[in-house]
Amino acid sequence: LAQLKAALAAETDPAKRAALEAAIADEEEKLRQIAAAYEKAQAEHEKSVEAQQQSAKEKLRKRREALRAKQEAARKARLEAKEAIGLKSAEVESLNAVIA
Repeated sequence: LAQLKAALAAETDPAKRAALEAAIADEEEKLRQIAAAYEKAQAEHEKSVEAQQQSAKEKLRKRREALRAKQEAARKARLEAKEAIGLKSAEVESLNAVIA
């Protein structure tokens, strides 16, 4: 593009100047298309990265939720086991009292 502009500045023939101006316009259009394609690719990439981040956040939230549910279930099971052991101990003591 710089070479075309330099040639245009040095050219005096109107027909050649017109051809150089057309070539410069074509090159500038190509550059605009490349810039537009780059910007589109960047926007798509940023959108993809954001979607991946949201997906990772959602997976982490679900894992934490499942862990909390599992911990709560384990806590309830321990409590029930503790109560069951307590009842059995009370039954054994009452039987011992009856036997004695």
